[in-house]
Amino acid sequence: MLGLLSITHPDSFFASRDTIHEFRWWYVDMVDAQGSGLVCIFSEGLPFLPKTSTERSSRPSVNLVIYEQGLEHFYLLQEFDPNESILVTDDDGTETWQIGLHRFQRRVQDGQVEGEITLASSENTRLSHYISGTVEFSGMVCHPPKVGEASAHQWVPLTMHTTGRATLVSSTQTWSLEGRLYNDSNISTNRLNDLQIAYWWWGRIPLSDMELVFYFLWPTDGDKDPLLLTMEVQDGVCTMLPVSNISVDRFRTSIYGLRHPDVWHIHLDDGRVIDLQVRIKLDDSPFYQRFIIDVRMGKHSSIGFMEHVSPTHLNVPWQQPFVRMKTHYKDRPGSFFSPLFTGPQTGRWSRQIQSILPLRESERSLS
Repeated sequence: MLGLLSITHPDSFFASRDTIHEFRWWYVDMVDAQGSGLVCIFSEGLPFLPKTSTERSSRPSVNLVIYEQGLEHFYLLQEFDPNESILVTDDDGTETWQIGLHRFQRRVQDGQVEGEITLASSENTRLSHYISGTVEFSGMVCHPPKVGEASAHQWVPLTMHTTGRATLVSSTQTWSLEGRLYNDSNISTNRLNDLQIAYWWWGRIPLSDMELVFYFLWPTDGDKDPLLLTMEVQDGVCTMLPVSNISVDRFRTSIYGLRHPDVWHIHLDDGRVIDLQVRIKLDDSPFYQRFIIDVRMGKHSSIGFMEHVSPTHLNVPWQQPFVRMKTHYKDRPGSFFSPLFTGPQTGRWSRQIQSILPLRESERSLS
């Protein structure tokens, strides 16, 4: 189902230029004590794109979501043609992933990760999906022990317990953000639907002197045990925390059918308990949910991100129109309702109405 290892491990798919992937993504999130921050993903083969006849592995995309105090203020999931995705590795180990006008550059050297994301969704600053700016970070490389043998799906944490900074400009608003930043990557030589994963929960919690990260996967085969990975990271040192059991409470069912508990108690073998409680549901769909959570472990308390993914609910025909509504396409039309989901949160209804009025073509492009 999943293997955990360091980016510098010789078995890492990212260390080989010959890996034929079904999906890969570079993931960054940032959050401050008030629940403001962002999520940014550069990907090829992102499983959450609308289903088409094109192989997912050759479909690049960039996703950016900006939050203010736990509320979504900007959303963009933009898909590109395959020839607009270029990944280059320089002799010094610097990797530069260019997708359209967006660029993600990272360098792993001497135990440090240096990263910069440059976003440019359009050259036209009036367009509602327009976003421009940078996200910068620097931190120590994480070196978790290898877990799982010969897995087709690798989870590769890069850096955490570090500070990120972002300056972003949309067609209507400017953001200057700073918070605790997390960066990892996922890559697989099999499609997500073929990894025998029924669902997973992932979360990361920035505490004052460490980072807690968990990844819990339940297999489609009910006779197999779930994979429960929890670790704490301090000064780049990753320590695995064996889980004795997990208890949950107060289940809720979303309008799309996914169920989630509001309260979690993660009991560790060393006697400590990580208590999680959902504060806000940030994103909801038939196969994906994201939450801001309140966390307590002993004397420590904080807020963090948690996500719930159910691969068995992907590609259901009746869901596809809703998935297309949240996807923006470069140089080709998308869903009629995309103005309700893309770009700044404010003004979405007016943009939707504007898109159906008999305006000049140049004005209609604002939607």
